[in-house]
Amino acid sequence: MVDVPAGDFIAVTKVTSPVSKDFQGAGLIAWKDMDNYVRTGLVNVSFAPGGPRVIETDLETKAAFSAQTAPRPGTGAELLKLDRVGDVLTSSYWADGVWVNVSSVTASC
Repeated sequence: MVDVPAGDFIAVTKVTSPVSKDFQGAGLIAWKDMDNYVRTGLVNVSFAPGGPRVIETDLETKAAFSAQTAPRPGTGAELLKLDRVGDVLTSSYWADGVWVNVSSVTASC
């Protein structure tokens, strides 16, 4: 784990994961503490629209959790990006030569 840098940043990673059970996943996290973080990753969520394989972006602020998903059927590898500008964090995945936004959330990680 690496500390979240002060100010704006872009973090990119490639994940290869045969996610097949609910809530298995791999990705990036901007972590302040257990109750305050933003996470994006390739995750298996059987009940997600377009699932089970999705790019999931989680936001937990003061222990209140929310999640947004984008379907990625059949995938086992993804190039992911988490981009912070001010207090806005945007999660994206690479497809067909461009970054596709999944979600933008406001957080103070």
